[in-house]
Order: sequence, then structure tokens, then C-alpha cells
Amino acid sequence: MCFARDINTKEVLMIVYSNAPSDRRITREAKALAENGFVVNVVYPSVSRAKINKKGNITYIPALTGVWMKTTFRFLVFWMVSLTKKKYLKPAVVHCHDANTLPAGYLLSRIYRCHLIYDSHEWTAGVKELKNRKIKRFIWSVTEKYFAQKADAVITVNGHISRMLRRYRKLRGTPFVVMNASELKPSKRGQKRKSCPKTVVYHSALVWGRGFEKILHSFAQLDGARMIVFGEGDAKETFMKKAKESGADVIFAGWAEGDELAIRIQNADVGLSMISGDCINNRLSSANKIFDYACLGIPQLGSNYPVMRELIEKKAIGLCADEKDPESIVSALKKLLFDENTKKIIIENLRAEKDQYSWDREKKKLLEIYEKLLRKRNKSDQIQVLPSLL
Repeated sequence: MCFARDINTKEVLMIVYSNAPSDRRITREAKALAENGFVVNVVYPSVSRAKINKKGNITYIPALTGVWMKTTFRFLVFWMVSLTKKKYLKPAVVHCHDANTLPAGYLLSRIYRCHLIYDSHEWTAGVKELKNRKIKRFIWSVTEKYFAQKADAVITVNGHISRMLRRYRKLRGTPFVVMNASELKPSKRGQKRKSCPKTVVYHSALVWGRGFEKILHSFAQLDGARMIVFGEGDAKETFMKKAKESGADVIFAGWAEGDELAIRIQNADVGLSMISGDCINNRLSSANKIFDYACLGIPQLGSNYPVMRELIEKKAIGLCADEKDPESIVSALKKLLFDENTKKIIIENLRAEKDQYSWDREKKKLLEIYEKLLRKRNKSDQIQVLPSLL
């Protein structure tokens, strides 16, 4: 419970521990709010001094953390710096993205006597960085549990994580689900589809731990297809070397985003959404690319885990395979690329289901949450706790 500010105040403070201007979930949510009359300020960490970046009703405010970003104390330093930014802001809502921003967000919500939203993009205790670190995992679990219970609304990306948050964080209600739906739309500028070679696309950060090296190994066993990779990252040079050594037909096309990404991938035959299952959070993944491919009408291959099965196989818009088994990957790709009956069924389903994967639908849920928070107050001018939110 906290005290609400003026009901007509529509200023939002988002706190993010990522490079917010290039984080698609952050920018989607900020833009949706800004388009509906909210003034959105986004505080995020910055290693070096950067200017405040204002885009219409959205202002990105870098919090200088410097060399502390590479130390054990990086989160604590970011929280402290975030608190110093309060002189620029007068929010009615503090919107925390992920558990690593909750302590600072909670304090700011109390300073401003405003609403607190917790927006969990992942299962915090199940991320790879905490896999074999029991003490750190315990600390983050306790932190998330304590502050999530203080939030006026809890949001997450899929039903599995929503249920886990309610059960293991002892919330009084099931968190809202606002999926990582896509803002991409097909472009008339896209190139015409070519019959040969078949094209498989993959777009993601090229880093270790996502299973891309196994995908490369499998793709080398597939004839008659070319893979085009859109991404940058620390592992790119190594992946390029492995692709060359394998003899696979792989093109690394650099980074692409927004309309450019849509233009460059929309006519692909298959999109890859696979991810390594070496941590719980990965097995609960509902990544952006799943929704991107669906909105652009591209059949896709995902990993054989619960969330991906629900989004891809159960909707019959693609197939799922065991990412540890090269034969399983090759067999699924052959079916998607060369089985005309399978392709026909998937394309028809994509046309019927594409609105279910669009951000146009999901952003309405976000706006409804904000509207309820800003409306619900009792006679003492306190926020009315909503059972459906908590």
C-alpha cells in the first residue's frame, strides 16, 4: 500500500538495468504509454557519461555507474545513483523492470508516495548466472519476494512465470501477463521469395550460452539451404570461424532492427527460435524472435520446452526440436523447408493467428493495468489493493 499522487498526474518513472534505448520490451512499453498521454522517464545504467536523450514524451536518463559496472557492487551503485535522479522526476508510477531494479524502485515509490509496478522479464532465480551459486540465488529470491509483495501490480511475460511468481513469491494473486509480442509488420519493400536455396534466418545477440554453436553444427548437415544471421556480440568471430570450418552455407549479415529487420527477414522460409536449455530461465523463454517470425508470417523452429511448445507447436505455426540433438534439428528443418503439405498448413495458421502475436493486442493489457491503478483509490486517498493485480 502507498499513497497516490494527483490522479491526473500521468508521469511514469521506469528503472531498467539494461541499455534501455535499445531494449525492445522497454521501448515498446514506453512508447505505448507515451502515445496515450503519459510522460515517461527511463533511468538506466551507463558506463560513461551520456546525454539525456528525449524522444517526444519519452526521456532516457543515463545513470553513471562507471567502472562499478564490472564489480560485485554494480547493482548497489546503480540503485544509489538512481535515487539521485529523483530531482528530475515527479512520477505517479514507478515501473521496475526485473528484480535487479526493485530495491531502488521501491524506495522511490515511497519517496514520491506513488504506485509501484514490478515487470519481470524472466525467472530471476533461474538465470544462468545464478545456476551454481546458491547464496546469490537465495539473496535474489528473498529480494524479489520481499519487494514483489510490496508492488501494486506485477507483470510478466508468460503464464508459466506468472504462476511461479505467485507460488514461490507468495503473491496474493496471479500476475498479469503482457507477452513479448512483436511490433514488426510486413513491409511492401521486402524482396520476393526465391525458391533456391531455401533461407533460414536467425536474429539475436551472438553470445555464448544460447546454443547457437549447436545450431551451426546441425545446419552443416543440411543441404539445399542457406542461413542468414542477423546479430552482433562477443562470440561472433568464433561463430564465423566455426561456420567456415563446418562448410555450412552461413552468412553473417550484421545487426538489423525495426523496419529494416522486417524487410530483411520477412521472406525467409524458416526462422530459428532455439535456445540452450541449460538453465530454468531459458526453458521458460518466450523471446522476441518467436513473435517477430509469427507476425511476419515465417514458419519457425523452436526448442522443445513448455513455453515454446505452447507458442509454436500447439498453435501449429512451426515445430519444436531437441536443441541437443543434431538429428532432431535437421529432421525438423527438412520438414519445414521441403515438406509442402506441412508448409501449407503452417502458412494458413500463421495468417489466422498473427494478431495473437502482435504488440497491438498486448499493449492494451498494459494500458488497462495503468488505468486501473490510477483509478482505484479509497476514501482515505490510498490505493485500493486489487486482488487481480496482487
